[in-house]
Amino acid sequence: MTAASDRSAGFTLIELLVATTLLALLSVLLFGGLRFGARAWEAGGASMERTGEIEAIQDLLRRTLAEAAAPEPASGQQLSFVGDAGRMRFFAPMPRHIAMGGLGRYALDLDEAGHLLMGWEPRRPERGLDAPIAGEPSIILQNVETVNLAYYGAVGQDGPGWRDSWSSPAPPLLIRVQIGFAEGDGRRWPDLLIAPRLAQAH
Repeated sequence: MTAASDRSAGFTLIELLVATTLLALLSVLLFGGLRFGARAWEAGGASMERTGEIEAIQDLLRRTLAEAAAPEPASGQQLSFVGDAGRMRFFAPMPRHIAMGGLGRYALDLDEAGHLLMGWEPRRPERGLDAPIAGEPSIILQNVETVNLAYYGAVGQDGPGWRDSWSSPAPPLLIRVQIGFAEGDGRRWPDLLIAPRLAQAH
């Protein structure tokens, strides 16, 4: 009777070892789950940040190029839009935050360091469209590997079609912007199509 009551009053060493082992396994599983969840959260946050960056740059280009304009004929400017596969020069209203009004001369380029650059300055009739932009351009996107620009419209006797260059008194009907990143970068650039309003009006 005494031995039986002693066993019922407490735990044996084997029972304690089993309980400790189960508790350790449960702790490992819980810690692994928390660590996996933290990594998934961090990966999701980084992906959202990359996506937000691309969306912001595409919105900037869409708003700026949609307003591509041609100066008045009396200004003496013969060309209002010049571009090839890797760069563009065009006129558009000055950025609103500058609060200067009027047209500005814009330049979009990819430099050797992989920076997508946009520069602008107030339009001056004495400076041609392809003249260097005064001041330092702004880096709008970093670590870019390739830029491919294409232009849709009619040139001379040729009917409408996609072209890898454009030089005209009017903007093209459509502008396509493709940007590529290095393998493993993680960012993705959906094809961006922009229809300048001035070209659509004509």
